[in-house]
Amino acid sequence: MNPARLKGLLLGILAALLWGAFSVLARRAALAGYQPIDLVALRFGAASLILLPVAWQARKALREAGFWRLLVLAVLGGAPNVLAFMTGLHFTPASQGSTITPITVAISGTLIAIPVLGEKPTRGRVLALAVMALGVALIGIEAFLGNGLGGAVRGWPFLLLAGVTYGAFTVLLRYWRIPAIPVTAGITLISAGLLWPFWAPLRLDILLAFPAWELLWHAISLGVFCGALATLFYARAAELLGAAGAATIPAIVPVAALLLGIPALGEWPGTLQIMGMSCAIGGMAGAVLLTGRRSTSAA
Repeated sequence: MNPARLKGLLLGILAALLWGAFSVLARRAALAGYQPIDLVALRFGAASLILLPVAWQARKALREAGFWRLLVLAVLGGAPNVLAFMTGLHFTPASQGSTITPITVAISGTLIAIPVLGEKPTRGRVLALAVMALGVALIGIEAFLGNGLGGAVRGWPFLLLAGVTYGAFTVLLRYWRIPAIPVTAGITLISAGLLWPFWAPLRLDILLAFPAWELLWHAISLGVFCGALATLFYARAAELLGAAGAATIPAIVPVAALLLGIPALGEWPGTLQIMGMSCAIGGMAGAVLLTGRRSTSAA
């Protein structure tokens, strides 16, 4: 593995670990009474304050990228995407949410990359994606059997939507080749700018009723670390690994979320869920480490 790909892999792992923590933190906040839209506003509001100076320094790159491209990326990978994911976590345990969405990112990102980037997956990657799909099926079986998780199915459409849109976000990052730092700052500021004028008059007073220390904690953990930094790391990984490679990086997300969710949330997975997550993690790891891609023009 060359140094650039190794760096991309390490950055992707860091992003995945932060997202695993994000799944647990968001689920815990939901159980404490926070509404998804309030957490999204808090996340992007805090991150925008941190990234505003960054956006100013990168203003030339942002102008070259163009507002409409950044707007599309903000819709696919910004506030609407996070709102869909957090809404899913409102109904679904963190261990499920952190498995379903990353797998959907991997599958949708690989499929979208075929016509957009000409990245045709090898047979090995197709097999790895099939193993991931089996993992989702096993998780779904346990949910439908109702082992204390029947209501969690209501969150699945939101988790799948978040995964598909982020898969498209990953491919467009590679297709438009916008540098990681400008794109992170741009989509964060656009998300905050579109959300806050509508959200603040209706919901800010409700959010401020929570303890100040809790709000500060969520702003830093969800906004700065699991938001701005995770997106920055992932965008840079997409530059170095390619869209298909970056889309399969979230193999570590279910592991981190599962391990953190046990002590933080008391959410113990069932047998089928463990089997499903094992298939999902193994499939994603194989897609990243053991398989490659070929150009459709060579097929």
